[in-house]
Amino acid sequence: MEPPPSLEPDLLVATVDTNGTPLSRNTAWTHLLGGGSVLWSRLSTGDQELAARNLKEALGGSLVTHALFMIPSRKRDIPTPVLMHFVPVPDAENGRIRAVSLRGEVLSEPTTWTESQTQRHRMETLGRMTMGMAHDFNNLLSGILGHLELWRLESPPTSSQEAHLDTIESAASSGADLIARIQRYIRQEAQSSF
Repeated sequence: MEPPPSLEPDLLVATVDTNGTPLSRNTAWTHLLGGGSVLWSRLSTGDQELAARNLKEALGGSLVTHALFMIPSRKRDIPTPVLMHFVPVPDAENGRIRAVSLRGEVLSEPTTWTESQTQRHRMETLGRMTMGMAHDFNNLLSGILGHLELWRLESPPTSSQEAHLDTIESAASSGADLIARIQRYIRQEAQSSF
C-alpha cells in the first residue's frame, strides 16, 4: 500500500448510498483516502473494519461521531489522525435512510506553521476531541441511568438487586459529574485563550 500524499488540514467529504457505494468525494478525501471503489483503501485493516461498522450503524439510522482513524503519511513518522463523522441522510417522504454523508477533519498541523502555531493547534484539537468524547460518554451514562430508572419502575427489584442497582447508579452519576467538570474546564480554557 502506497502512503498518501501530505495534506494540509481540510474538510474531507464523501457520500455513499445504502450499499456503501461511493456517490461522491471531494478532492481532500481523494488525496488522503484514495479515489477507488473502496472508500477506506488506505486505512489499516483494523481501521477499515471500524469504518465499516460505523457505516453500518449510520445506514441503520444512528449518527456516529468522533471516530478517529490513523492514515499513513510520507512526510511524517507518525500517521495523520482524521476525526470522522457518519451522518445518515433520511428520505424526506418515508424517513428511510437513502445515503450516508461522511465528514472528516485532518487533525494535524500544516508543515508551514511555526512552533507556537503548532502547539496552539494541538491544544485546540485536543480540546475539540475531548469535548466530543465527553459528550458521547455523557450520552452513554445517561442511557445507563435512564434504563436503571425504567427497570425500577417496571419491576421493583429485590433488596439484593437494589444494592447492585444503587452501585451502578452511583458509578454512572459519578462519571456524569466528572464529565461535567471536564466540560466546564475545557470551556473556561477556550474562553481564556480568546
